[in-house]
Amino acid sequence: MEKILEKMKMKKVIPYLAIVLILIIGFILLRNMGWTIMGNDQPVPATSSIVVEICKAETLTIRPAITYDATLSVGEEGVVGADVPGKVVQILFNEGDTVQKGTSLIVLNSQDITDQLQAAQAQLEAVQASLPKAEANVAISQRNYNNAQALFEAGAVSSNDFSDAETALKVAKADLNTLKSNIIAAQSGVDRLQHNLDNMVIKAPLGGVVEEKNVAVGAYVAPGVPLAMVKNTSTIQALIRIPQEDVAKIKVGQQAKVRVSGDNQEYHGTVSYISATASMASRTFMAKVDVPNKDYQLKSGIYANVDIVSDSEVSLLVIPLQAVAGSEGSYYVFTDDNGMARRTAVTLGQTYDDLIEIKSGLTAGLRVICSNINALQDGDEITAAAERGD
Repeated sequence: MEKILEKMKMKKVIPYLAIVLILIIGFILLRNMGWTIMGNDQPVPATSSIVVEICKAETLTIRPAITYDATLSVGEEGVVGADVPGKVVQILFNEGDTVQKGTSLIVLNSQDITDQLQAAQAQLEAVQASLPKAEANVAISQRNYNNAQALFEAGAVSSNDFSDAETALKVAKADLNTLKSNIIAAQSGVDRLQHNLDNMVIKAPLGGVVEEKNVAVGAYVAPGVPLAMVKNTSTIQALIRIPQEDVAKIKVGQQAKVRVSGDNQEYHGTVSYISATASMASRTFMAKVDVPNKDYQLKSGIYANVDIVSDSEVSLLVIPLQAVAGSEGSYYVFTDDNGMARRTAVTLGQTYDDLIEIKSGLTAGLRVICSNINALQDGDEITAAAERGD
């Protein structure tokens, strides 16, 4: 009975063992055929390669630039001041106003000068009124002299009569010359007073923004005392210091780019001045870059960076910045070696937007991996999903 039971048990176990054995063999076969089981028992292809994007090392032609620290300054500024002393009776501007050259800014009391000018003009008119009489006197004296000379030569008059006519002519001419000198002096006085009267209204020496106001109504002002400043900010100057080893590379008229911290905009300018002598302290040459400031975004006194662009072109080897991994002194990229990732050490140069210069380690045309580089190791199998430029 026991043997029968054992046989029956064996009959029940054998089918289960056969099923398990079949499953194991099937799994091994599927694995050898390159299939694996994922979710819901659906077979999908198994792979160990990493999908990447491929870029090529390319040549970029540029005009290299040398970068300098700079301080921005107004391109032109003028002092608002009095040419003549006087009392301020009116101020026609507020600090920060934008004015044109010749705009009236300050009015001085002109009553005293007006009175002096009127008196001087009256004196000039009086002196000028005497001119016709003096000129006529010279003409009469000249005729008398001519007649006396002819009669004297004919023996009809004495030498005393001729001498009297000669003296009268000299006196008439001297009086006329004195009168003319007086007219010139009187005219000069009128012109000076008119100039002073005109300058009782103080005007802007140039167009720009009025700043540094230093005057009030009722104050007495004198020549040489600054009352305000007008600063022309339509053109800003970037002031830089050029080391002696660079000065031969830079010329007046050369193009420049100006960048300000916190401002994503790039401004274009031109080198307008290079000092002929170096600073004894720093051995550097002062230079100025004129930058048009149409929208008045650039402000005087702030710091900036200036790139002086070279006149000659150079060719650089570049790759996308995202293709580079590593840290200072040990930068590297991965290249595509027939479907295999190869780690390659590189030496970096300058960045140009989203590209970076490769000084050593690569050659033009090499296929460089530019995605998933942090997931790669040397020798990993890769699959190119896309290639830039295709």
